[in-house]
Amino acid sequence: MKILSAREVREAEEYTLQADGITVRTLIERAAAALAAAVRLRADYGAKICFVCGEGNNGADGITAAEYLTEFSPAVVRVADGGDGLRKFIESVADYDIIVDAVFGTGLNRMIEGTLCGVIAAINGSRAFVISADIPSGLNADTGDIMGVCVDADLTVGFGVLKRGHLFLYGRDMCGETVCADIGLKFPHENYPEVLTDFTVPGRKSKSNKGDYANVKIIAGSRRMPGAAVLSMRAAESALRSGAGLVTLGVPQSVLPAYAARTVESMLFPLSDGPGGLVFAEQEIRAFLEKADVLIIGSGLGRNQEIALLLEFVLREYALKVIIDADGLNMLREEMLPGSRCNIVLTPHVAEFSRLSGYGVYDVERNMIDLAREYAARNACTVVLKSNTTVITDGERVRVYAAGSAALAKGGSGDVLAGITGGLSAFMPLTSAAEAACGILAECAAAYPDYSVHSITASDLIKKIPYILKKHVK
Repeated sequence: MKILSAREVREAEEYTLQADGITVRTLIERAAAALAAAVRLRADYGAKICFVCGEGNNGADGITAAEYLTEFSPAVVRVADGGDGLRKFIESVADYDIIVDAVFGTGLNRMIEGTLCGVIAAINGSRAFVISADIPSGLNADTGDIMGVCVDADLTVGFGVLKRGHLFLYGRDMCGETVCADIGLKFPHENYPEVLTDFTVPGRKSKSNKGDYANVKIIAGSRRMPGAAVLSMRAAESALRSGAGLVTLGVPQSVLPAYAARTVESMLFPLSDGPGGLVFAEQEIRAFLEKADVLIIGSGLGRNQEIALLLEFVLREYALKVIIDADGLNMLREEMLPGSRCNIVLTPHVAEFSRLSGYGVYDVERNMIDLAREYAARNACTVVLKSNTTVITDGERVRVYAAGSAALAKGGSGDVLAGITGGLSAFMPLTSAAEAACGILAECAAAYPDYSVHSITASDLIKKIPYILKKHVK
């Protein structure tokens, strides 16, 4: 499913009008029919329905939809009628079973003020089921930001395509359930970001051995962060459960006993370290990376300049699949990336990407698609920019995973994601592996319907990998 900005929606609408030789009124009627169908599906016999309609095309969608629902005799409140009508609506809001919000659409670019703030507050405070036409009034269609106040919808009926604001920042919370209705839009090109809704993982041939699958090496841990032993072992177990043939953990010599007591399926390789953390020793790293296909680096390493030297060496000297996470990202410099022969995936959350890119967190949160795509294209890498909605891009194609769970807002989730990506990369292109890993991780979190999202741990996620993976193997 395509995801468009407000400008791209306007361009698509204009393109459709010219290509099909139709008028704006035709698009309004198509949108209104879809909106009316959504209302009818959720309205019991005799339901009291009210449409609150603005002055633009979004309001016209609502007014026309109300005309299609004559069996319910819905009330229509027009913002253009002014204060008395709006005050009466606020006073009678408790009478309605369904309220349809058609005040502002994708063109909203200012803060909402005055009486309309009271109207939106009344809608949000009502007992009614709230349906928003195209996008909740007050939600910025490009960023997902709230323009002062915003309708808190139970259902949003998007017209034609998803808008960026549906998915990012506060969009998923304010839209409630989002459905997208086909209104016959045509598009001037096809290279739009798309929602990642499904993925497949190749099966294994019966005639194969561990050498046919990825030899994954993981560098993690430090004496300052002994708990990182657990996190890096989660990455190792996730890689094995996702298809890696062999996994070796490269860990600081000083904390090797913490790993040795807990490691079963993975192998261990001691690395030199000192009081400040891991110490880069070229010959030691060459020995560790012998026969490696994939390197995962970052978990619990600490902020140590030796890590920067290690990264620079690997990215210059090797042609591996490299997944950089956590402290690996903290020590990465952008100038290390161009010209590298490695196939690189970066898995930053918003704050980490802010440091990498130089953009403020505020800007990154409000423009994840363009900033991630620009960074990936400039540095010939794949970026997995993690938030409640995650962007995966290689600089050309953009896929958006919009089913992330608040259960993943917990230490260790990123280690599991890196491990799944590394394991899948044994038999998938690295960008495709990253896309599938995001889907698998989210589905693992959703596989605990009896758990509160507060309670799901990284260990819980790993337990579900075999079951989720099996669903997607083709």
